[in-house]
Amino acid sequence: MPPTIPSRDYWARDALDILTLLANWFSGGSAVLLAVFGWYALGRRQVLWFLLVVGFLLLALLNAQFRVVTDVRYLFALLIPLTLVAALGSARAPGRGVLLTAWVLSGVWATLNPPARTAEQWRLYLPWEAVDAQLGAASQPGDTLIFTLPAPDPNWIHQPVGEYYLHQRGLRLEFLESLPERTPEEVDQRIAAMLDDLQAHLGGHRSHAATPSGEVTPPVTRPWRESSSNGA
Repeated sequence: MPPTIPSRDYWARDALDILTLLANWFSGGSAVLLAVFGWYALGRRQVLWFLLVVGFLLLALLNAQFRVVTDVRYLFALLIPLTLVAALGSARAPGRGVLLTAWVLSGVWATLNPPARTAEQWRLYLPWEAVDAQLGAASQPGDTLIFTLPAPDPNWIHQPVGEYYLHQRGLRLEFLESLPERTPEEVDQRIAAMLDDLQAHLGGHRSHAATPSGEVTPPVTRPWRESSSNGA
C-alpha cells in the first residue's frame, strides 16, 4: 500500500501558530494578562527564560523538520518553565490580586462558554456503532472496509477508534481522507492506488464502503468511487 497522503504535514503548525496556541491555551484565552505577567518577570530567574525560549526554539525546529505539532498536547514540555515565569511575574505585578482574579474569572468564562465548532475543526466521534450494526452478518474476516472521512478530519484521529470497535470482525480498514487542499485529481490517484492494492490482496474476500454518517453500502466489487463522492 502506498503511504497515506501526508495529512500531518498539512495540519502541522508553523512557529507563529505554535506560539499563539501555547499562549491562548495556557492563559485560558487571556494572552494579554499572560503578557503582563511575563513583562514583570523579565530580568528575574534568567534560567527559566532560557529554558522557555530554548525549549520553544527546539520544538519549532523539530516541527519544521518533521511536521509533528498538530495539537496543543505536543507543547506540554513547555508548561513548567512557562508556569514559573507567570508565577514570578504575578508576584511582582502591581495589583496582582485584581489581575489574578480577572485571570481566574476569564478562565471560568472560557470553560463555561466554549467556542462553537467550526468547519475547520475535526470531529472527534464518528458512528462506529452504526457501522458495526449495519455490517451485521454481511462481513467476514478478511473483508476490507473503505471509510470516507468527513472533511477535514485526518485519518490518525479515527483509525485507532475504528479498529477498536471493529476488531472482532477481522476487517482490513482503509480510510480515505478529504483534506481541504486535495484536488479531485489527487483523490482519483489515491483511489487508483487503493484499487491496485486491494485487487492484489482481496482474493475471494469482499469489500464494503462506509460514509461519515455511518451508512454502509452492500458488498460490491468497486465501492470506493461511490464512497468518495458520498462522504466528502
